[in-house]
Amino acid sequence: MILALVSLLFATVPGDPDYVPPGLGAELYRPEWGCASMGVVCPNPEGKWATGATLSWANRPVIYTKGAREVAVIDQLLDLQLGAGARFGPFWLDVNVPTVLFLSSDYAEPVFLRLGDPSLQGRLGGELVDGLTAGVYGRLVVPTGSDRLGLGEEGLSGRVGLSAALQPGPLKVELGSYVLLRKHRYENDLWVGDMVGFQGSVSLDLPLRPEVETWLELGPARALAAGTARGEVLASLSWRGWTIGAGAGVLPGPGTPAWRIVLRGSLGSKKP
Repeated sequence: MILALVSLLFATVPGDPDYVPPGLGAELYRPEWGCASMGVVCPNPEGKWATGATLSWANRPVIYTKGAREVAVIDQLLDLQLGAGARFGPFWLDVNVPTVLFLSSDYAEPVFLRLGDPSLQGRLGGELVDGLTAGVYGRLVVPTGSDRLGLGEEGLSGRVGLSAALQPGPLKVELGSYVLLRKHRYENDLWVGDMVGFQGSVSLDLPLRPEVETWLELGPARALAAGTARGEVLASLSWRGWTIGAGAGVLPGPGTPAWRIVLRGSLGSKKP
């Protein structure tokens, strides 16, 4: 989470081998499995099982500004997320293991091949009426030290949320909301705590599936001189288990990139 970034600006120079960016909880994009397209909103995963991999390249996701000076705590971030999920009766469980392939910073030498924070997620959902699906879920993220890379959290974190999908014909609209729970921290004028998140997507259920997704997180905290409100909009196309997407940040908080490119491959059973 947020450490003393103000003092780091003056106490550390770029390239200092002893400097490690502080944890900022910057892993804004963490896909779910057993879901269509990018898996941002998913009331009820399809099938009995699913597995896949997502490659994400984020440009300048964590920026600190002080006056006219702008410093990239994280300049470029290339990460690979591997995941799998399975159905157990009415419940769906999945695991996500992110790996940092490459990370660069204005402060230090590039970092290669470092484990991120794995997460375990449970979900209960189903069709309420014809064309309307709803679900509840919880996610637990286990720290592995990725906060030392400017990612992840200092301790355990997680979220609980609700989501729903309405599908009149080929058009599908998904909406969700959740609370992000994490360790609170206050240091100097930097404060970060729990946040409220909102998700949404619109797609067409066609052989070549187009989709536009967004996710926003809002909190009362102050961080990186830009507040903690953060979010992205991503457009994607999916075909036979493959998805390519690109998008941009819409709020300036930590974790919001200037732009992101995503490539995702997945497979799984289609029937429950």
